[in-house]
Amino acid sequence: MGKRFRLYSSIAVASVFLSLSPASAQSSNPAYHTYLFSDASHTTQVGDIYWVGCDRWNNPLYRLSGTYTYYTEDELVGYCVDGQMEPIF
Repeated sequence: MGKRFRLYSSIAVASVFLSLSPASAQSSNPAYHTYLFSDASHTTQVGDIYWVGCDRWNNPLYRLSGTYTYYTEDELVGYCVDGQMEPIF
């Protein structure tokens, strides 16, 4: 019973690690351009967060330009697919 339990638990642990590994990631993640405004009226833009690339796990990479605030508007600009940028035109 002890050996069988260890075998099954080893298989379960291995399957979890394999399912979470970057090599098995075939998904795409959306990327956004975020506009930052000075207040809730959204009339004066003070900065933006723009998409600059993708990492190997399909996560978008961003840069901040200007001042960060909590008053934002997001615009979908593309996807990260297989570590590459796929913009929406």
